[in-house]
Amino acid sequence: YRPVDSVWVAAYTEIEVDADRETQFLLGSDDQMIVYVNGEKVYEFLGNRGWKGDQSRIKVPLKKGKNPLWVLCGNTGGGWEM
Repeated sequence: YRPVDSVWVAAYTEIEVDADRETQFLLGSDDQMIVYVNGEKVYEFLGNRGWKGDQSRIKVPLKKGKNPLWVLCGNTGGGWEM
C-alpha cells in the first residue's frame, strides 16, 4: 500500500466453528495492531516495532457459528507487515 508512513489498513474475515471454544492467535506487526473478534477488542499494540510473526500470543474465545475478525494494522514509517 502507498503511502507507507502514518497510515492504517483494515483486514476482515470470519472464523466459523461448530461449538463454543477458546483458541490462540499468534500475532505480529510492523508497527501497530488492534484485533477485534465478535466486536470485542482482544488485542492492542500501539507502539513501534519491527516485524516478527509471533510477537504476541493471545487466547481468544470463539462462539458457535461465524465469528467476525477485524485486524487493524498501522505503520508509522519504513517497512510494513502483519
